[in-house]
Amino acid sequence: MQREPMEGRHANDASQEHAYTEEETNARVYDGFRPDDKASVVLENVKVFDGDQEVSFQPSCWSRFKVLIWGTAAVLVVAAIIGLSVAMVETNKNTTTNGQSEAEIFPPPGAPPYSPGMEPEESSSGGGVTPEGVPIVVKESSDEDGTLEIMKNPPFNVPNGWTALWWEEFNGNSLDPRWWNYQYGYGEAEGLWAWGNEEEQFYTDSEANVQVSDGTLKITARRQDTVLPDGYVFEYTSGRINTKGKAAFYGGMTTADGTQWNTVRIEASLKAPRPTVGLWAAYWMLPIDMRYGVWASSGEIDIYEMKNQFVKNNMALHYGGPWPKYSERFNAYENRPGGGSFSEDFTVVTMDWSPTEIQMSMDGELAFTLKSQSVDSKNGWYSKSLNGGPNSPFDMPFYIILNLAVGGKYPGDATPDTLTPNTFEIDYIRVFGKN
Repeated sequence: MQREPMEGRHANDASQEHAYTEEETNARVYDGFRPDDKASVVLENVKVFDGDQEVSFQPSCWSRFKVLIWGTAAVLVVAAIIGLSVAMVETNKNTTTNGQSEAEIFPPPGAPPYSPGMEPEESSSGGGVTPEGVPIVVKESSDEDGTLEIMKNPPFNVPNGWTALWWEEFNGNSLDPRWWNYQYGYGEAEGLWAWGNEEEQFYTDSEANVQVSDGTLKITARRQDTVLPDGYVFEYTSGRINTKGKAAFYGGMTTADGTQWNTVRIEASLKAPRPTVGLWAAYWMLPIDMRYGVWASSGEIDIYEMKNQFVKNNMALHYGGPWPKYSERFNAYENRPGGGSFSEDFTVVTMDWSPTEIQMSMDGELAFTLKSQSVDSKNGWYSKSLNGGPNSPFDMPFYIILNLAVGGKYPGDATPDTLTPNTFEIDYIRVFGKN
């Protein structure tokens, strides 16, 4: 607001000085705002200068009272609006068709690389990709020990002496969000670049990369550009999913009914992609947390990991201490029973896991047995962690991961000869327990 000059007044003309009434002073101090004006919100002394004279004004008690009343009213209105907003959010979150509490699942940070409507233009190598996650309402679940509900009525024959605990038959037409999460991008959400292995794919949730159809899960790698905001181009897309936060298992685990299962069997039927170069298929497990320390202190289990020609399965356990100085690894490079490539047909891979022993088999043939250091002091697995137990790190829940990577340190770089699209196929995963 611009002050109106007072008639006959010159700021530096001392000869013009005269005494002002209190009413005139109040008007000049407030620049048009008076104590009886509801817009006045002055809470402390007002200080202005009239020429060389400092003029101060102390608001009256009535002014302060009115300001307090209006301020209180404003605070109450804002609080009411916030309360109403919170109530509406909670109502939307907790109300479902069957009255149960459910949660919305969204893609993790880092996906997609562009906002909707800002996708890169299609390229000659297959087009730009912007994975967009669609919110899906699912029942809340957990991977903590003692939370897994035993599933009922298994649609397969259960081996004698075992109880079916959990399974995924991939019989629908989409991935079941009760059990599975998509992982996105190049590893940004996990604090990695190119997944820590110089891999060349960008993971998406597109059906072109992850599809459930005809009774199997199909993870497909494609030659297809994804352009990051800084201009970096990933030349392939593929899929990576896991059960983290939703289902996890280990030898000695307890289910939600309180039953402890001394031995847990995890069985899967898988078929490798077509033989090529620069391709890496994996079915493996990681711990639900790093309670014994960073990789590989808290362990890793590789059940079906192979590359390129897909003629050997690299089955492995990682344990010990932090990589690279203190980590340990037990490997078994196994040919497919009967010979040939794992691309030719499905192979049933089984892991029997007790607190002190892990065995892995393929199509019923034992591949290896590794025991805990608590029973094999010379060659057994162990943890260097100060808070580890005699059977650490494989004495806590591990979740399942399925992915198909392109390029990187393990298979080598992809080339123009790399066959794409190329599919890693999973028929089922089943988990049993016995005592």
